[in-house]
Amino acid sequence: LNRKTIELSYPQVIADLVKHYLIHWYSTLGQSLAADV
Repeated sequence: LNRKTIELSYPQVIADLVKHYLIHWYSTLGQSLAADV
């Protein structure tokens, strides 16, 4: 990968990381709520 390709794909990488983190956070939250009930 050259520098321009990395710069162009950077927002997509951030979006994927955020989406992965949110999915992980929601699943963890759901498990903890289910355990509390």
